Amino acid sequence: MKNVFKNNVLTLCLILLVLSPHKPQSKTNKYVLSNFKLEKIKQDKFALIITLKPIPGIHINSEPRPEIKFNEPVEVLNIKFDKAKGSYIDTQKPIIVELKIKTHEIKSLSGKFIYFYCSDDEGWCSKFVENFRIEL
Repeated sequence: MKNVFKNNVLTLCLILLVLSPHKPQSKTNKYVLSNFKLEKIKQDKFALIITLKPIPGIHINSEPRPEIKFNEPVEVLNIKFDKAKGSYIDTQKPIIVELKIKTHEIKSLSGKFIYFYCSDDEGWCSKFVENFRIEL
């Protein structure tokens, strides 16, 4: 009787684990629309222009600074953005990532753009990791 109970509890735990509402991070942020555009500056230097458009009441934090990680051999030279009031990024202007591509065989750029956003009205903040891909 003890083993039957133990097996039933184990089975129930496994079922709950499989059916638990584990939600992987969505690929898009329902609070912030984004767009990624690449412009050539010089022969091997580019500007990745990132526009973020948060819904009303949401702000993008300037601290911690947004980060970008590329899957290809790319050197990030600078990340520029304007600040709005407080410690927020001015989303009326783009974030500009100046970069140097280290090889000529790249057909696309992909990676992760990481930023924090907050709701003033509801008093919460969250980190978002956005995957991106841009064809060259």
